[in-house]
Amino acid sequence: MLCKHIKTLALTAAVLLPLQAAYAVPNIWHADSRMGITEFNLINGRNQAISFSCNSGAEGFEEREPGFSYIPNWKNLHEDAELGEISILADGKYAVYPDPFHWSEFIKRIAKARTIEVFADNKKIAVFKPSPRSIRETARYIASDCRYDLWR
Repeated sequence: MLCKHIKTLALTAAVLLPLQAAYAVPNIWHADSRMGITEFNLINGRNQAISFSCNSGAEGFEEREPGFSYIPNWKNLHEDAELGEISILADGKYAVYPDPFHWSEFIKRIAKARTIEVFADNKKIAVFKPSPRSIRETARYIASDCRYDLWR
């Protein structure tokens, strides 16, 4: 009986480990959708990440605001960091910190950006240079999947 479980675990690991490694490819936008929530992630070569979490059809969560996160260490998601005020440059243009009043403008710039710089308290802490292909094939959906109507 134990041998059967070990074979099952080995098969599961063989299937999942390559997916985890592929998901961590630097400077490629990745999207994942589960139960009506879509997440867009971009990881750089220093394992820093930016992440967008959006309601793309989850019933019962229609009022859920989209979210943005800067993750200082993708390999240790539970690492706590005191960052201060976050600001972002997208292709050298200031992209207002993602708040409900500026969300639409923010995601439109991010969805097209070839260079994204993240600042904490006016100090550059991360740079992302997504591939043109991942912008074209994945990031372009951020603006439609992560829209937020403040006045609903």
